[in-house]
Amino acid sequence: MAGKVWTVAFATAHRVELIHGTKSGSRTILVDGQEIKLGHDAKRVIDSGSVHQFSVDDRPLEVHIEPVGFGRWHYRLKADGEWLDPPLPKKTLPLWSFLFVALAVAPAVQVIRIDSSPVAIAICSAAAAGAAYGILANARDPLLSLERKVFKCGVLTALVWGALTLPSIMFEKAVNLLGG
Repeated sequence: MAGKVWTVAFATAHRVELIHGTKSGSRTILVDGQEIKLGHDAKRVIDSGSVHQFSVDDRPLEVHIEPVGFGRWHYRLKADGEWLDPPLPKKTLPLWSFLFVALAVAPAVQVIRIDSSPVAIAICSAAAAGAAYGILANARDPLLSLERKVFKCGVLTALVWGALTLPSIMFEKAVNLLGG
């Protein structure tokens, strides 16, 4: 669970709290401890963010849930037309991220070249696509430092290499040891 708490002052001060189930897609908004009914928007199977509009003291409020990167979120509140939080910095995709994508896809291509069975193709393609998605999401995350982006992209690339390359190397060595 993640979330944020804001204080808005109209005729009186009010506490606005967002509780966001980042894995479940659930969201709850409380104003002074009382839940705002969100209806069908209270849960998202595929959580791509949302905007929730309601009123307090007959003044409009909007809670914005914005996806940032790989499993990260940015929360903003607009009260009576004014933002209480800064906007999310611009998302850009650095060119160096494609080097990590190429490195993450390379072991999958190699395994598929050796074993073209449907199972091998499915597993390798899924691993490469998942890593590429994670690499691009982390590289675009405007809230991460450059060092953190490179580290996360490197870890994802290393995981693909470990999952796809090491077993094939071990299998090849075992075959050679057994004289096959």
